[in-house]
Amino acid sequence: MVKVFIMRYNKGRIPPANLTEEMKRDITKKVGDFLKENPDAKFNGLWVNDESIDICEWETPNAEIVRKAVEGMDSPYDEVVEEKGYAAKTRLSLLFLNAKLILWWCKNI
Repeated sequence: MVKVFIMRYNKGRIPPANLTEEMKRDITKKVGDFLKENPDAKFNGLWVNDESIDICEWETPNAEIVRKAVEGMDSPYDEVVEEKGYAAKTRLSLLFLNAKLILWWCKNI
């Protein structure tokens, strides 16, 4: 199993305030259907900051499974990152830190 991160920082960004209940139900259904069809896959979460930058974390046998699923959901993304050691962890840690700093900054200005 590998960790796979779907990154959206330009394509597919949806401001949290614009996320309707219908969109949430649609996303939940698509992810649920994917998980039923891929019992080895695990969805660990979705993190979105105030700038609509989001990161989805999955655990799957390989990144291609998630890439195909996201493309099948008509969900644009910028990048698929398969965790492959220190460099990927460092890069993702910096992205998470940046998202947290943006959130803190937006709340404290």
